[in-house]
Amino acid sequence: MAQVRQRDTSSDSDSLQRPAAPRIVDRSGMPIESQQTAQLWYLRVEEDARLQRAALDATANAIVITDTDGVIRWVNPAFTTLTGYSAEEAIGLTTRLLRSGGQTEAYYRELWETITAGEIWRGELLNRRKDGSLYVEEQTITPVRNALGRISHYVAIKQDVTERSQRARELEAVSTVSAALRIASTRAEMLPVILEQICNLLHADGAMIAIHDRASGEVFLERGYGAMAGMSGLRVSADSGVIGHVLRTGEPYQTADIWSDPHLSQIHTGRLNESLAVAPLSAQNTLIGALIVSRAMIGGCGEEIFNDAELRLLISIADIAASALRRAELHEQTKQRLQRLQAIHNVNITISASLDLGVTLGVLLDHVIEQLRVDAAAILLFEPRSLCLEYAAGRGFRTHGIEGVRLALDDPAAGKAVIERRPISLPDLSQHTPFVRARQIDGEQFSSYYNIPLIAKGYVRGVLEVFVRRAWKVDADWDESLHILAAQATVAIDNTALFESLQRSNMDLALAYDATIEGWSRALDLRDRETEGHSQRVTTLTMRLAHALKVGEEGRIHIQRGALLHDIGKMGVPDAILLKPGPLDSAEWVEMRQHPTYAYEMLQPIIYLRPALDIPRYHHEKWDGSGYPHGLKGDAIPLAARIFAVADVWDALRSNRPYRQAWDAEVVRSYITAQAGRHFDPEVVRAFLALDVDV
Repeated sequence: MAQVRQRDTSSDSDSLQRPAAPRIVDRSGMPIESQQTAQLWYLRVEEDARLQRAALDATANAIVITDTDGVIRWVNPAFTTLTGYSAEEAIGLTTRLLRSGGQTEAYYRELWETITAGEIWRGELLNRRKDGSLYVEEQTITPVRNALGRISHYVAIKQDVTERSQRARELEAVSTVSAALRIASTRAEMLPVILEQICNLLHADGAMIAIHDRASGEVFLERGYGAMAGMSGLRVSADSGVIGHVLRTGEPYQTADIWSDPHLSQIHTGRLNESLAVAPLSAQNTLIGALIVSRAMIGGCGEEIFNDAELRLLISIADIAASALRRAELHEQTKQRLQRLQAIHNVNITISASLDLGVTLGVLLDHVIEQLRVDAAAILLFEPRSLCLEYAAGRGFRTHGIEGVRLALDDPAAGKAVIERRPISLPDLSQHTPFVRARQIDGEQFSSYYNIPLIAKGYVRGVLEVFVRRAWKVDADWDESLHILAAQATVAIDNTALFESLQRSNMDLALAYDATIEGWSRALDLRDRETEGHSQRVTTLTMRLAHALKVGEEGRIHIQRGALLHDIGKMGVPDAILLKPGPLDSAEWVEMRQHPTYAYEMLQPIIYLRPALDIPRYHHEKWDGSGYPHGLKGDAIPLAARIFAVADVWDALRSNRPYRQAWDAEVVRSYITAQAGRHFDPEVVRAFLALDVDV
């Protein structure tokens, strides 16, 4: 095929016109004079040019050719699709036509310095379409040189990457919020972090966390930020308004006009032009509230309305916030229960060490006020001979009127509790005019009253009363604590009358302790849905093994408690790691392997649980020293942990998990046998294999 040479015609994009007649040579360089051959050459050039133009017109990427001053000389149809400008509108203008102001002059200066130096520039630009909308384009600008080697044109290839860029920003924003929440450990610390971060990321001037109080049927505006800060602490109906709408539907909601929107009759910030967006807070498939953001609309131009990308980001952060708040709530509940258990234990020590009823009841009432967060408490003792209730001890009262109380059984509060043998609650004293002690508590300004009879061995010993000076609602946890403290008061009173019954009373309290521990264990299993029921099963098997290995009765009690609480340290592991459906990466494993340490830190302050710490702290140690977190080896691992390790692996392998089916019993037995001397204590393995384990 003949080779041809052509002069440089790249002064502008119109150089694709029919070229001047060339000098045609054959392969040996000899000229070809045939006119017919020249015509064929022209046809081939025209066909090639047509195909090249068709290819440029058909490409999905926008292509722009400019001169060295940035004046547009040619664009393909994809440019019009991307920018909205036709070729006729763009050609002859500079590329400043698309500038949005999203980049600094220094950014553009670096771009021009690169291409004028003859180098290819690659990067992203935030540009503006003809209709005013912004978009992000990924652009490659290549300098084109003429026959003399001078740069004569630039070819820019553009691709719309708005969606990809937005997703990247969303991931970065989510990462920012997650990182901030990891630093915060309590709910009080998390709320301002969430609100401040969402305002910064969405350029909002107001944000609020609203929590659904199912007990009252109301929505509690727990914390506001910025323009919504003044609404903190308010309560609104959960049946109407924008939050009610979101709670009913479970769907996000936004509006550009808070004054005309039918769902906003109960909540607004008072500004005439304001857009609002609301995302549901959902944790463990339960709607717990809503995350609200607002943005003032300057001049009502509509540019401040939350767009789809921002709404998507709001939803993502709401999911993270809900999970973090739920985690904080569970952590705080566990911490509170541990504190209450410690308080109960302290009271128990006081009861056991003292026969002075006044001292014992005083200590108990101090704990009642602290743990139940009430303002005052009193104990009235029942006198069977006079059939009256008499004041015995009190805390938190401003006056001394309560000290002279002596009530007959026709009293509609304390007397009624004795006769009916059940707690009595008066949540609003202003609605209970028959409250006969109004004179004794005059000046106390109490608004709510609760009591519980103190019953021991079928006999009423007295009544525990609590008073509150503010609006108050009882929940199940509070009621449980009241019952436990009342039980201790009963023990203290009964101890004075019948000291010999103290051991039996202590046994009842120990059962209450173990029931609380079992409650924690069930709560842990519910949090980690993959291991539901695991704690109860593995505890049962551990106790059988301990008995087979002739562990004493007292030791078995501590083993049982330790087995139930073996994974309590996972309360400190973030949901994103604990509930991750796929395998953990190395950093996540580092965090996961901290849970034995977390368990030790949580339980060690509770004196009566210290003997039970061996399993929570050491249950991931291995006989050959390859376990964690301490790398203990052989007999250095406490016996309780060695026993539990075998039972734990048996139950784990015999249970279905999302990532595998349960192993056959004989396969598991073979595995445990093979691991004797490596993972497990050989003596414990022999004892296990001798058991008739239910398959």
